[in-house]
Amino acid sequence: MGILLGGLKERREAAGMTQQALAEAAGVSVSTIAKHEQGAINGIDGETLDAIATSLQCTRRDLFFASNSDTSELVTT
Repeated sequence: MGILLGGLKERREAAGMTQQALAEAAGVSVSTIAKHEQGAINGIDGETLDAIATSLQCTRRDLFFASNSDTSELVTT
C-alpha cells in the first residue's frame, strides 16, 4: 500500500474539479491523480505535491488528511 492522500479526493471534489482537470492544472497525468487518491503510489515528490496543492488552493497537509480526520495525535509541541 502506498501513501494515501486522504484529503485529495475531498479537496478535488470540493473545488468542483474532475481528475482530468486537476491533472491538467497540476501538470501530471490523470493516472497519477487517481493512484494518489487510492493510495496506490508509494511516494510523492515535493514538486508534484506542491503542484497539486497549488491547483487546489490548499496546503500540503490538507492533501494528507480528510476534513473529518483526527490529526490531534500528530501535532507535537
